[in-house]
Amino acid sequence: MNRKEISVKKLQEECKKRNIGFMTSWTKAALIKRLEDEDNRDKEILKLKKQLAKIKQEPKNLLDRAQMSLMKYKNYKKQLEGEIKTLHNEKVRLGQIWLENNTNIAETESLIKSLI
Repeated sequence: MNRKEISVKKLQEECKKRNIGFMTSWTKAALIKRLEDEDNRDKEILKLKKQLAKIKQEPKNLLDRAQMSLMKYKNYKKQLEGEIKTLHNEKVRLGQIWLENNTNIAETESLIKSLI
């Protein structure tokens, strides 16, 4: 819309509609300048709102990444705990075999001594 083609009355109405302060004695050029300044101000406000939305979103993104990383490490910890349990069970089993073998060796030695 080209404001230079609009009447002073219409420019004043636009100012009223947008709640922009003006004086009734202002010239057409002054009203156009005031409206353009407000347009630029609105654009800047919109730009800042978008930046603020991004900034507000960043902590959530960081939190989401941290939670995903934490879940990955929790799963890894669970996996390691399972492997430790398996190795512990194997150690206990091998200990029992070792004990049985020592018992058999002692019995065999005892038997050999009794035969000599």
